[in-house]
Amino acid sequence: MMIKKLYDMPPWDWPEDAGKTILNVIRDGNADASDRLLAAELGGDSIVIDDELADALLSIVGNDNETNEIRSTAVIALGPALEMADIHGFEDEDDILISEESFQNVKKSLHQLFSNENFSKDLRRRILEASIRAPQDWHPECVNRNETPCLKN
Repeated sequence: MMIKKLYDMPPWDWPEDAGKTILNVIRDGNADASDRLLAAELGGDSIVIDDELADALLSIVGNDNETNEIRSTAVIALGPALEMADIHGFEDEDDILISEESFQNVKKSLHQLFSNENFSKDLRRRILEASIRAPQDWHPECVNRNETPCLKN
């Protein structure tokens, strides 16, 4: 499949429709699990990430029917776009990977998802690892203590 070819080449050599290919695999619940996992990983690359891919990755994270592996991969893929938006803001079009609206939505959603104590400890940790790339008020409580009180389960 095309997704494996994308994985084997540097992102700057990807075809123009790479983002659509990745998005289609992420959204295809019938696609091979290994292909969807690769697509989730590739979806966070700065060459292809945009609002639509960020939303698809976020949907995976919140979907209880997905495996923890793909959910963890999807949330970690969101980290670089969050960091880029947090550092560079939204003034220079060349620095914008996701819109400010999408950025705010992802941050809010990750906080809500992290608060779900029914999620596994590992998934919640991955959510925290991704969200910390754009620091928020709720993070210090979760990372400044050795016992990591936010990860009770």
